[in-house]
Amino acid sequence: MAIAVVFEFPGVSVQQYEDVCRKLNNGNLLTSLADWPYPGILSHTAGATPDGLCVLDVWETPEQFAQFGEALVPLLMESGFPQTEPRVFLLTTSSGSSSRGQTSRSPV
Repeated sequence: MAIAVVFEFPGVSVQQYEDVCRKLNNGNLLTSLADWPYPGILSHTAGATPDGLCVLDVWETPEQFAQFGEALVPLLMESGFPQTEPRVFLLTTSSGSSSRGQTSRSPV
């Protein structure tokens, strides 16, 4: 079952976020889901907040997110992110397609 994962990182800049993205993707930004180095990501959104940075992911399964997390956590620590636990919850509804039946994807 799909899950949503919400990270809130107080004090983190967009530059720090982009640094982690580059570390995950051989020096390149993650500009589409096709660039994602781990299977199972259905949606990824990130943005600056008044307090830092918020990231919202949707994953196909908790196991796929856990596999990604094993690679992500060391990179977050290396890049100066505070240790925070994400909010994770099962999704009962998720719609990610446009009216033309294509997946809507924004630059990551």
